[in-house]
This record gives sequence, structure tokens and C-alpha cells, in this order.
Amino acid sequence: MNVNSYTNLLHSKASAVQIINAFAETLEHPVVHDLLSYMERCSGITPEIKPYSKEMVIQFPSIILTSTENAKLFGDFQSPDGEDSYLLSMEKGENGLLVTIVADNAGCLQQAIYHLIRITKQDGEELWLPEQRLAVKPWVQQREWALCPWIPSQVRGEFINPHASNDFDIFKFSERQLEEYIKMMGSFGFNGVQLLDTCYMWSRFGSIDAYHEKLKQIAQIAHQCGQKVTLWVWAACFDEYGWVDTEAVYTAPDGESAFENPQVRKTFEKYYDKYSDLAMYVDRVIGHYYDPGNLKNPEDTFKYMRLLESKFSKINPQVRFGIDVWDAPSGYLQALIKAGFQDYLLLESSFPAAWTEEGCRSFRQEARDFGVKETGIWGWYTAEYETDQHPSMYVNGHVLKEVYNNIRQAADPILPNVYWSEMEAYHIANLFSMFISAQLLCDPDKNPDLLLAEIADVIYGPLNGSIILEALKLIQDTRSGTSWKTYWWSSPEFRLGTPNADEDVRRAENSIRLLRNMQMDANYVVRLPLPVTVEKLTQIIIPHLIQIQKFAEFRVEIADIQRAALEGADKEKLSHMLVEAWKPVPELDTWIGTFGQIEERQQHLMVREICKQLEISIPTHRSLAVRKKSRIVEMMQNFQKYYHFSSPRPFNIGSLATYGSGFNIAEAVEIMEELVDDGIVIKHESGTYSLADWRDFQHFGWN
Repeated sequence: MNVNSYTNLLHSKASAVQIINAFAETLEHPVVHDLLSYMERCSGITPEIKPYSKEMVIQFPSIILTSTENAKLFGDFQSPDGEDSYLLSMEKGENGLLVTIVADNAGCLQQAIYHLIRITKQDGEELWLPEQRLAVKPWVQQREWALCPWIPSQVRGEFINPHASNDFDIFKFSERQLEEYIKMMGSFGFNGVQLLDTCYMWSRFGSIDAYHEKLKQIAQIAHQCGQKVTLWVWAACFDEYGWVDTEAVYTAPDGESAFENPQVRKTFEKYYDKYSDLAMYVDRVIGHYYDPGNLKNPEDTFKYMRLLESKFSKINPQVRFGIDVWDAPSGYLQALIKAGFQDYLLLESSFPAAWTEEGCRSFRQEARDFGVKETGIWGWYTAEYETDQHPSMYVNGHVLKEVYNNIRQAADPILPNVYWSEMEAYHIANLFSMFISAQLLCDPDKNPDLLLAEIADVIYGPLNGSIILEALKLIQDTRSGTSWKTYWWSSPEFRLGTPNADEDVRRAENSIRLLRNMQMDANYVVRLPLPVTVEKLTQIIIPHLIQIQKFAEFRVEIADIQRAALEGADKEKLSHMLVEAWKPVPELDTWIGTFGQIEERQQHLMVREICKQLEISIPTHRSLAVRKKSRIVEMMQNFQKYYHFSSPRPFNIGSLATYGSGFNIAEAVEIMEELVDDGIVIKHESGTYSLADWRDFQHFGWN
């Protein structure tokens, strides 16, 4: 370790560190206990917490925790600039360091202490810190991780994947794991959590109350850890994705308001009452009305949002409110402003396919002109794909920086964001992207490559940090690239793998070998909370490297086939080469969405494309075909159960292609024709399909 720029916090074992509490409140904060535990595990010395008194003589080494109000008692400290800012000062003394942390509230204190732990260096039983002063003023004041509510084994309520590991399922975490996970997000730089309340999760938990008990548990832990809690609700969809309510009504007769119609109103009252059971556990409520959503008239939407507001405010007058515009009709934001929602947090989407610089500037200007108090961003897809679609492990540092700075340049000169939530869906597998996200929300000028190296070192330490960093770089290079265009699957510039497939194979093989043989450093103490062991985290990463390796090997063989075709090989030889080359990328125990495993899907598209180019037949891969057929049939069976009518539910080929094979119409047609021949499915004159034995899948257990 190069310690030239670092000073030992502990001069010798005889010098016990004292932690001096000059904070404005009693320090029972979990992060303070994490600091004590970290120092004890590193040095073998148990620090002592002492309340500050004017008679006290501050000796080195000491760590002073002070509020902004009391900072002047300890030296010439400027007050942190901003409500969510903090100051870290490391000053060298004769017997060690004097560390001073100045924070305005418990949330800032959490950020500062975890920052302090991250920048320590361990050398045997010694702890080293840089001799410097750091003033941190985050770019976005409220930064939340949005807990995406999908489950790996039950894919969107459509099919069961028994092979997916439960390691990813945060809802199966123990209370200790949940606390560590929430603290981990806080250590990254997030100061809030956004909990999503959806009918899908009601169906997975078996009841609304059961799911709400889990949300209450998470909210209570988050508050104990100094994080704000936002509740985001499906505010106009209460009976899909496995949750059946035959009495739910959303549409009024022509010419009648959905808000005034008694049947529609009864539906919304019922579920808004359920949502409001969480009122005492949250700080903010965000209404989500589109995708999914069943209200057609914005005026009805606005009235129902006020109804939701009234129910929460009656129970908890301190709750604040917001509304997002995901997939909303054109002009929706402007309509919100004109309808008097200036007191709400109004959230644009960060999704680049729906966001434009011109639209952002126009909205911000109009919002400012109409007196809107708060604007923010509801981040979706930017750290990773949603796990009901193309879940995979992603390292999206460059994608995040590009998206964040595009929004910053458009919005900040007019009306800056005070709130930003970022979707986290694959949970523990994508913690690296979430760390970079939180850090960029604090400072969007940071270098994502340096942040990736930092988190690798913080978790794995000096012995293994460089090894895991190379694996993470490979995942970034092959699955995301350097921009949104190379990462997003429907972009013309989208690609999987780098231009050099042979090099991808070499890098993947090397990383897999090193990770499988990795020996953990028994003397290293991880510098942030983790809900799983480092060994388990490594095991979670390896299957993704295998998928990248298998896809790269396939690309190498495809290049050989194309070369053989140019050299004049006949179709029989080319067909044989393709059969040998096409070994479907395995799903292993990874999370699979409705679009399938991302490399396997791309592999299948490449097979169809080369067959078209070379005018050869598409090989049949029976095990893959059986899996896709079984998932389509299971999806049809589940949707039939959710159908409200005692009749066969019709399916068009577009929906079957989406859910069965990821937007591949030709493949879906082939599969459905086989199912018709097998007698499992009936094809109607309209071109739609339904189950032949649909009566066996009627749902009688209405919620």
C-alpha cells in the first residue's frame, strides 16, 4: 500500500480512538454502530463514544460528529452548503488523526460516515485516511432507489422459472439482510427508498395485507437508517398480473365521468383505502396512472389523484405528494400544472426513448412560470432493464452519466431537479450500477470508470479488487457499451459483445477462471454493508460471465461460417457448421424475463438472419423449442385464469410473440402452428388463438 498521502488513524494500539458526539440528537443511528464495528474489526480496538462537553480536552486520535450548529466549537469549519451537504475534515496530529464530520441532520451524517469508511485504507490492524478536507454538496437533494417489484421465480404472473436463484429475491431476505441491504444503498449515496405497490405483488404474496406488512418492515428499517420513504402506487390498475377482482370497474358509460360513476368510484375507493393503510409509514406518495392504467380522461385522473391525497392526508397530514408522467398522453404535464398541481412533485421520465431536450426545456419553463415548487425525475431502465423483460447483470456507468448529464444540461438552467429515483430491479446482482448511479446523482462530473474501480476495491479489497474489476469491465463492454444507443435493445446501434469476439472469449475465460479460484482475503474488512457474503456475490456474477463467454464463442463460429460461405462452401456444409455452432446460451440460475435471456435471444436472431442470407434451413433445437412452447402455454393458462369471463380468452400473435420469445413474430407463428397441430391450442378465423382446454383454467378464487 502506498501510504505517502495517507496518515494512520491509530498511532499505536495504546491510542484508543474516541468518538465525540456533539450532534444535536442522541446517536442511536445504525450507521454509527457500523462505524464502531468497522473500526473494531479492522484494528481490534473498540472505540468509545463520549458526549461532548465544554470542559472536554480533545485528544488525538478522535472522530468528532457534530451538527452544523455546533461546528464552530471545533475550529474554523464553514457550514455545509445546502440541506443535504456535509463536511469531512482529516487533520494530522502528534498521536494520530482528528477527524471531524459536520452534518446538518441524521441523513447527512449517514452519508458522511459511509464516505469516511469508504476512503479508509487497511494495513494489518492499522487504518489510514487521507489528510484532507472534503465538502460534499449533492447535485440532487433527494436520491432514492426504487425497489422494482418483480420476483425471479414467477415471471410477471405469466410463467414459473424454477431454476432462478432466490439470492436475487429481496422479499425473501431475512430482517438482518434487509437492514444490510438498505444500509448498503445508503452507503452508496442514496438517502431514500421508493416502495412500489402493485397488484402483481398482491398476487405473489397472496393478499394486499401480506405485501403491505413487508413494505411496512422495509419502511421502518429505512427510517431507522435515516432514509426517506416514498410510496409509488399503481393508481388506476388494481386487477391484473395475477390479481383478480371481478367487481373492478374503470369505465363509465359514454359521456359520464369515471370519477362520478358509482361503480368506478367504488373500485377506486376500495383500493385507495388499502393504499392509505401505509400512510403512517411513508413521507411521500406518487401516483402512477399510465402503463398500466385504465383511466382515459385526464380530468378523471386529476380528481382521483386528489382523492388519493385526501385519504393519505387524513391519516398523516405530513405526507407530501407527487405524480409521474410515464407513458402519459402528450401535454399531460402541462395539464397537471393548469389543473393546480403546483404543490406536487412533478416527475419527468429519464427514459431517453421518451425524453427530448426540447420537451424538457419547454416543460421546465412552463412549470417555473406557473409556480411549480418541485420537479424531479422518475428513473427507469437507465441502471438496468426491468426484470420482467430482459433482466441481466449490467454495469451501466457510462450510460448513466450520459443520461444524467443530458437532463442536467436541459433542466438545471431553468428548474433543477430536487428529486430523482433510480430503478433497481435485479437487486444484489446490479449493486455496481446502483453505486455509480448514487455517486453520479451526488456529482454528475465524476468518472464512471473510477467509480467502478472504487466499488470493486471497497468490496473486494486490494487482493481481489483488480480481478473483479476486469470481470465488471467485461460485462460493461459486452452488454452496455459506452452509451444509451449501444445498451438499449431496440436502438439501431444496439449490440451485444465488442467488435472483437475472440477477445471477448479470452477475457471471459480468464475472468471465470480467476473468480472460480478466488481466495478471499481473511484479513480484509468490507468497507460497506453487504446483505450477502463476498463469496456469494462472486457466485452470483459467474453465470453472467458464462453467458457472455458462450455468446462470444458463438459469434466466433458464425464468423467462420460466413468465411466458409465466401470461400465457396456448399449449403450442406454450411448447414452442418451452423448446427454445430448453435448451442443456445444457457439460462443457468439467472433471472429470466418475458423476453428471454438477452444473449440467447440475440443468438436466435443471428441464426435466423444467417439462414436467410445463406438460403439454408433454420436448424431445429428441440430443447429450446420445447421450453418456449411450454412458457407460451403456461402464459396462456395463467391469463385464462385471470380472465373475467366464462369463455376462452383470445390471444393475438403480437402478444404471444412478446411474452414467448421477445418480439419475434415469425418464431411465434411457428410455435403456435405446432401447438395447433398438437391439439393444445385452437386457431380462430380471426387469426387469434385460445386454449383448447380453457375450461380447466377458470379462476374461481376471486380476490
